[in-house]
Amino acid sequence: GRLSPIPRGAGRREGRMGMDPEIGSRIRELCDQNTLTRRRAVASLRQSGSTARHAVPALIDAMRDEDEVVRIGAAVALVSIDAGVAQIALPRLLEGSASRDVSLRTAARAALKRLRR
Repeated sequence: GRLSPIPRGAGRREGRMGMDPEIGSRIRELCDQNTLTRRRAVASLRQSGSTARHAVPALIDAMRDEDEVVRIGAAVALVSIDAGVAQIALPRLLEGSASRDVSLRTAARAALKRLRR
């Protein structure tokens, strides 16, 4: 199927008022040169759920990361944060569902199930 378009304003930075400083730190870490730092940031944002809504634009960017764990993790995080933009994660979730990495594959498949509900 065809992906729905990115919701209006999804890539625009939201105002910083009310953003948890920890979320801001994780957003900055998504751009870090260290792969492990980016992986930890994605995992943390996924666990934060909807409180990490300010991270959506950065996670959309992270789905193009050179590291598979970061790419798939960003897609899984988007599903847990904002169902409204989660459809944009579909290609990466499909990629992750075929990963050799068992934990990535499991997380991607679980996120796909959440999208289908």
